[in-house]
Parts: sequence; structure tokens; C-alpha cells
Amino acid sequence: MKGQRLFMGGLLLGKEPPACSKGGRVSSMEHMHRVKIKTKVLEGERKEGDTVILTYKIAYPFFTADRYELCLMKLNRYYEEQAKEYLQLVDTEYYPAAKEQYAFDKEHGYPTMVYEAMQTYTETYNRGCIVSLYWERYAFTGGAHGNTVRGSETWNLQGCGRLA
Repeated sequence: MKGQRLFMGGLLLGKEPPACSKGGRVSSMEHMHRVKIKTKVLEGERKEGDTVILTYKIAYPFFTADRYELCLMKLNRYYEEQAKEYLQLVDTEYYPAAKEQYAFDKEHGYPTMVYEAMQTYTETYNRGCIVSLYWERYAFTGGAHGNTVRGSETWNLQGCGRLA
């Protein structure tokens, strides 16, 4: 439809990404420039005695490049803090609930219900000074199925800010 624009991964489609160079135009070299994104993981389990009652695997991005060093340092700290906050939620809310469930299961002769927490991310755009990704958090805390929450973020590395 004329005048209508689509959004994908936090980016407005049908429009050039914001300029990354001072002259207001993105050079062909900047279009080819990509930030390297590695995956870091916090992974473990929680037990009651010798029985595993909760597992977690929290993946988060770690950015490197030959430019935007200060911004990438801030982003790396941001995503590491987000991962640690999720782990804190696992330990303060999911683990106590898993302990209660384990005691109930044991008392009634039921099999152990193992709680689970997981976070993943996917890179959706990485060119010039623009990086976009989405993340998913999944938690199984009993019941018929787990719950998933999704979010996305797009960053302008030159201005070191999130794009709306």
C-alpha cells in the first residue's frame, strides 16, 4: 500500500538505515562493516539434595568491532546485567517455587517436575552502525506448558543509542 511502511526486527523497511558517517551518507564500506557478535552463556542447575529441580541456560550477546568501542562496551555491560537480572529472578522466584513443587511431588509419590528457564537471542540486522536483535525468555514453572516473552532492540552504534 502506498505510504505504508513495514517494521521488522525494530527497523523500518523500505527506508535506508540512519546514516553512520558524518557526511550524512553511508559509504559502501560502512554498509559492509559488521559488528562481530559472540554468545555468552550463564548455565547451570539447582538441586534439592541430589535431585535436579531446576535448570537454566541464559544466552546473551557480546559485541566486538574495530570501531564503536565505547558504545560496544556499554552494550556488553547492558546485556550482561540483563542476563544476571534474569538469573536473579531464577534464584529468587523460580528456585523457591521448584523446591515447593519438589516437596509436594515427593510427598505424593509423583515424578519430579523439573523447572526450566532459558533465554536466547537472534541477530536480525547488522550493517554499518546499526545492529538489531530480538530475544526470547522461556520459563517452565509447572502446569501444562511454559511461558515465552519476546522483545527486540535496535541500536545505532555511532550515536550509542536505541532506535525507537
